[in-house]
Amino acid sequence: MRQGEKTAEKKAAYSNRVGSGSELPGLSIPGMPTVMDTKELAAYLRLNPYTVVKKAEKGELPAFKIGRNWRFRSDDIDNWMRGELEKANSFPQKVDRVFKKIRLGLEKAGYSARDVERLIQEVRSAE
Repeated sequence: MRQGEKTAEKKAAYSNRVGSGSELPGLSIPGMPTVMDTKELAAYLRLNPYTVVKKAEKGELPAFKIGRNWRFRSDDIDNWMRGELEKANSFPQKVDRVFKKIRLGLEKAGYSARDVERLIQEVRSAE
């Protein structure tokens, strides 16, 4: 038997002992949160898996590692999304979005970047 065949045989034997894992997604234990891997979370958030990994590495997503693999508790992700939505809809965020639109409009109208920043600072100081 060749080396590659031995490795494949060992993997198959191990998979038969511990299961392939494919039966676990349907498993639901009351009171226990669902845990997702990178691909599952990427599909859930409609992001590229690479983006999910980068956000996890930067601490921008609630996550933990098992070995070299990232895992995400669904409850933590749902709470994180609610928090992100609240931040996006907060008054300071809305004001920043308005100033961004004003900045773009002034720049399109031909004002220099320096003039735009000066005008915005004048408006902000009047708040």
